[in-house]
Amino acid sequence: MTDVFLINCPIAFKKNGEMLGDETTNPPLGLLYIASYLERSGISVKVFDVRAENLSLSDILRKIKKENPKVIGLSAMTPSIRAAVELAKEIRGKFGHTEPVIVLGGAHLCADPDFIRRFPVFDFGVVGEGEILFTQLMKKILRGRKLNGLYFAEPIKDLNKLPFPARHLINKANYYGAINEDISQKERCKMVYASLIGSRGCPFHCSFCSKSVYKNVNRVRSPENVYQEMEEIFEDYGGYIFMDDTLTLHRENTFRLCQLLISSGKRFRWMAMTRASSVDEKLLKIMAQAGCHDLFFGVESGNEKIRNQVIKKNVKDREIFQAVRLCRKYGIQSNLFLMLGFPEETEKEIEDMVNFGKKAKADFIGIHITVPLPGAEIFNIAIKEGKLDKDIIDKYARGELGKNFKRAWPLYVPNGMNLEALVEAKKRTYRNFYLDPGWIWRRVQRDLRYHESLKQDFRMIKTGIYALLHGETKYSMS
Repeated sequence: MTDVFLINCPIAFKKNGEMLGDETTNPPLGLLYIASYLERSGISVKVFDVRAENLSLSDILRKIKKENPKVIGLSAMTPSIRAAVELAKEIRGKFGHTEPVIVLGGAHLCADPDFIRRFPVFDFGVVGEGEILFTQLMKKILRGRKLNGLYFAEPIKDLNKLPFPARHLINKANYYGAINEDISQKERCKMVYASLIGSRGCPFHCSFCSKSVYKNVNRVRSPENVYQEMEEIFEDYGGYIFMDDTLTLHRENTFRLCQLLISSGKRFRWMAMTRASSVDEKLLKIMAQAGCHDLFFGVESGNEKIRNQVIKKNVKDREIFQAVRLCRKYGIQSNLFLMLGFPEETEKEIEDMVNFGKKAKADFIGIHITVPLPGAEIFNIAIKEGKLDKDIIDKYARGELGKNFKRAWPLYVPNGMNLEALVEAKKRTYRNFYLDPGWIWRRVQRDLRYHESLKQDFRMIKTGIYALLHGETKYSMS
């Protein structure tokens, strides 16, 4: 018997193996943190990542019947909230209304806490970082206490005191990313990257971002603590990906971590997300020396007015161009996150977006149409403008809009424009960038210089062809 099942809910339960999003790139790091804290407190736990493990609804119900857990914790983002409701109803129908206790947590509830009241199929909900609070609540349940309602977790101040994620509870071969779904399990295990997070919280105010729990409370792990985690799993993974919104926000911490990685004498390989305004030449040089091979920059719009006045990104074109140039100088691949579909966007701003990747001379770009999600400023704007129904969350959660989030949830289309124009602009952006002779020549030069770059390009050929034809990757959500 296991005390608690922690389940990472899918966008939809499997149907003929159909993928409805890129759900196999990274393991559920939040659940693995909670699991390790539970284990340290003597509470037995199992983690199920439904899509990564290719589990059906029936599979989960059989596991519940076999092990009879006291508590089932469901983690759901907005795209997977409908599946969370479906699973909770099935558990209630199969096992009754007393046990197991069903708890809801995750990104959607953090942005929409009232969801618990509107969907009473869950016994209670946990909003925020659940390691400490959920463990405390579990102890009460195991002593026979009945809980209901909503519980708000305080932000964890000292992240160094948390145990490292319980990676032993997942099969790493289930991960790496949908683009490599056709490679062998042996190859996948060699390539899989461990997800890490060196900080929590983001101090910025981007209008498309859903981050309503702690607003702008940012906390950082010490470089020594992060290095210890990386060193402990060095032999088990092919590299690391930092999930921090902005890894280099605390420059000195990043610099110190790089010094630790270099002094170890080991060949660490890692990638991270950051802002072009939060890097400089000295930092990028030591990051490259410490094994950083890819950086992902949130550029969003190719137009400065939209990027800084509407999106509130506060990053200038020149900072982006400089960051890309310095990345190339030190052998770090630059990846730009681009978006279309913002208030005040016109055809002129769209054209700036179409040409931006080529102008920046980055290594890779990815582009999406804005999805207005709960907790983001643009979600409220879309409702005010009549682009979203006020009760869209409940309609989706009840299954009235269908199971495929991508088809069910409207994208943000600026006034005076139409969705077809945005889709066509996405296609032109990809073609303008990846068919540019300058980009092709830069890839050839890099492939001749770096053997692993050549292997990466070969693996991505199929994905690239699909993106050029359709204006999106196969499992893109928008």
